[in-house]
Amino acid sequence: MGTKVLGWPAARLLAARCLALTLSVSTVAVVLSAGPARAGDPKKAREKIVEFNKQALLSYDAKDYETAKDLLTKALKEAKGAALEDDKMTARTYLHLGAVYWVGFQDQSVALQNFSLAKKIRPDIQLTPSIETPDLKSIFDM
Repeated sequence: MGTKVLGWPAARLLAARCLALTLSVSTVAVVLSAGPARAGDPKKAREKIVEFNKQALLSYDAKDYETAKDLLTKALKEAKGAALEDDKMTARTYLHLGAVYWVGFQDQSVALQNFSLAKKIRPDIQLTPSIETPDLKSIFDM
């Protein structure tokens, strides 16, 4: 019938150990491959940031400011994860987020903070034409 260790037949114990080892190795492989691949490919990360911004502008146009804010926040996380904090697209993301806070949430303080971050990265940045209004331009130019 086979040897028992703590009530488990030897074959079951061996199968359980193999399964545990396989799961451990798989988990380590996934963790190791996910980190460097993301940080190692700034081009792909930048493409994601651009896409998040495009989608955010569509949400902004539809007056869905919460979704726009969420998408732009994801873009900033992507930028940070890929070490693109000083990229011109990151500056554009801060600019768009400032517009969302100003127009969508009437939060002048947070809007100005985001505009300031955009200008810090790219001092010559201008409002995206599709979102520019006299009101937004006046707050942006502060």
